[in-house]
Amino acid sequence: MKIKLLDNGTGVIITRQPFITHDDEIVFFEGAPENAVVIYERDATQFYRDIKDCKAELPFAILEGVIKISVVVISAHSIKWTCEELFANVLESGGVLIAPNDMNLPQQVVDLKLENEALKKENAEIRRIIKEIEDKLQGILEGYDLI
Repeated sequence: MKIKLLDNGTGVIITRQPFITHDDEIVFFEGAPENAVVIYERDATQFYRDIKDCKAELPFAILEGVIKISVVVISAHSIKWTCEELFANVLESGGVLIAPNDMNLPQQVVDLKLENEALKKENAEIRRIIKEIEDKLQGILEGYDLI
């Protein structure tokens, strides 16, 4: 399983294909800095694992129900990524079916629409400022004979 850490403080699951496991799994955290720690949370119980070479273990023992995932770097400038959740369904065969928890997709769509709207407003303001600067520069250049 691969999770990409984004600049906006979130992490997205890149490999979205559900799979069955019978043992601990390795999760790859693309973009994880040195000294990062992953926190898996299930039913208010937290499990900490060090991330080494962008990899961390996902313990088989916690694979049941919704699993929240966070990546943190504790330093002078602490950083935190809140990643997409996993859903683990225990099977009669003894294995566990692991998949992204897509139950919150409608909320994610709403969040993306809000973020898109904010970016559009910010972009419009930047364009307005650039236009003002261009107009002022044009006015300055018209006052000089550059030839």
